[in-house]
Amino acid sequence: MRPAQFKLFCAALGVAGWIFSCHAGMAVDESELRRAAVEVGLKSEDPSAGFDLLAQDPHRSVALLVAELHPIARRTYFEGKKPTGERHVVGCLRALRYITGRTFVAATGSALSADEKQFLDFDQDMHDSNPSHKLHFFGVWMSRNADFVAPTDVQKAIIKSWRRFQETDGRTFNYKPRSSAANCIDDWFWYG
Repeated sequence: MRPAQFKLFCAALGVAGWIFSCHAGMAVDESELRRAAVEVGLKSEDPSAGFDLLAQDPHRSVALLVAELHPIARRTYFEGKKPTGERHVVGCLRALRYITGRTFVAATGSALSADEKQFLDFDQDMHDSNPSHKLHFFGVWMSRNADFVAPTDVQKAIIKSWRRFQETDGRTFNYKPRSSAANCIDDWFWYG
């Protein structure tokens, strides 16, 4: 190897080392991800708190968020009266939607009130056609910031769908949020 080639080789190694060290420095610590997943939805002043951190390592984050899901009481949760458990599960579903671009729906065997039909029984936008009548886990009454939560059979089926997604696609899905969570709230906040 000539001296000029050797210098070029060393320079390339130096650049590669710098890139590797920068990339390694950007890796999100597992404990930070765990803390973010456990705290999702609990900071009422910022519903997107932790989302951008979780999106930095989406495959590990999806596993952590899916592990946090569990059924909660079917009811309408009004602003200022939302218990920690409800805020956390709804926050996890919002984070999953932000990180993956997905949401799941399921059928119910329960009768629905008129309000539940309005806020849970739609396809992509409220009042759109939904011939299958599959429901979302939650839907938001926008003017009241009230969360309508689906019947337990729907919740369990949706959680099962998220677990199946985690097992089959959780390590390989390829989705990038279009911007920071705070800047695209309409993409993930209203239902999931």
